[in-house]
Amino acid sequence: MSSLAGSTRQAPDARQAAHWWSLAAQHGHPLAAHRLAELYRQGGEGLDADPQLAERYAGRAGELGL
Repeated sequence: MSSLAGSTRQAPDARQAAHWWSLAAQHGHPLAAHRLAELYRQGGEGLDADPQLAERYAGRAGELGL
């Protein structure tokens, strides 16, 4: 999560956040899948929007009960 917040020492990095959330979603964390869906819908620093991935992760979040 801190990857998207950034700090005075490091800029936000959506690609890094997507990496960690993807690992969490693969291991059954529904909120991570939901956040990935949102991130891929909007895109972010270092990560282009991807509607197909957004739908995939939204579906995964639903499968996991969110």
